[in-house]
Amino acid sequence: LAVSRIFVLVGASLLALAAVYFAVFRGRRLAIALLLLPALALRDEGLTSKVMANGTTVTEVARHQGFYGTVQVLEYSYGTARTRELVIDGLVQGGVEVASGLSIYEYAYFLEQLPYGMNPHGRSCLVIGLGAGLVPAWYGARGVRTDVVDIDPHVVRVAREHFGFRPTGDVVLADARYYLA
Repeated sequence: LAVSRIFVLVGASLLALAAVYFAVFRGRRLAIALLLLPALALRDEGLTSKVMANGTTVTEVARHQGFYGTVQVLEYSYGTARTRELVIDGLVQGGVEVASGLSIYEYAYFLEQLPYGMNPHGRSCLVIGLGAGLVPAWYGARGVRTDVVDIDPHVVRVAREHFGFRPTGDVVLADARYYLA
């Protein structure tokens, strides 16, 4: 189970225990209604779309609940501008302008340039943590064979389906600490 799902289940269990206690030992049958609360907490809301105060429409394009967290793809549109973000447990992992496929965040450009600047003649590299796949794609476009290690299969699938990630090397699903050891 994902950590967020574990928290929900533990909270639901505590509410259920309290309801059973009050219903059985205190004779308060109304407490059985508390048993409905865990069921409401466990329901899945599905994909959503909302309009923000400034008129930007945010649409959840994909959501995957896995062992390592909730992986979401969010798309923002305002007029003709459209961007897409990869969000894992509420933290942005990367984003692109949909029309060009270019990163909308500076850190992706720094991650691309720093190693390349240190070894401009390198022909292969290893990226630990795929994210949206922007850094491996940049290296691949420059003829650098890029292997990727990521622990979450949902991240790999989302990077391929929603961000156009096409590996130029091996994609290894593993904990990078064990992989490097």
